[in-house]
Parts: sequence; structure tokens; C-alpha cells
Amino acid sequence: MDGYQAASGRGELVVAVAGDGVPLGVRLSPAVMDLPAEELASRIVRLNTLARLQCQLAVDQGARRSAAQVAAYAWTIDF
Repeated sequence: MDGYQAASGRGELVVAVAGDGVPLGVRLSPAVMDLPAEELASRIVRLNTLARLQCQLAVDQGARRSAAQVAAYAWTIDF
């Protein structure tokens, strides 16, 4: 894979970023289309943040972020 992905627990929402952190896209399942716009936007932003953290961790080799910090943030993805 040329980038990084972060997905919701059931894979209903997936955000992808390139290896340099540039957004590649968002995949939505029909189930998330019924969410209020504010909730959907919040979930997309949170998953984008997680994907970018994963990307930075890989690039920095832990210089600025530890794997534990990224895992702790991933734990907050509770949807």
C-alpha cells in the first residue's frame, strides 16, 4: 500500500492518506449516510488524524510519536 488507512470498527467508514500525509479519499458505507452531518464530519476528521499519525510514526521512526501514543489514539475510535 502506498499510504495509510484508518477505519471505523466495522469498516463502515475508511479514510486513506498517502505516504506523505496527503488525503487520498474517504469511503462511506450506506450505514453512515444516515448520521447527522456534524457526527459524520467528526468521525472523518478523527480517522484522518489516526491515519496521519500512523504515517508520521512510520516516517519519523518514533522520533516525535511513539507507537504507544498512536495506539492510544486508535483506542478512541469507538464507532
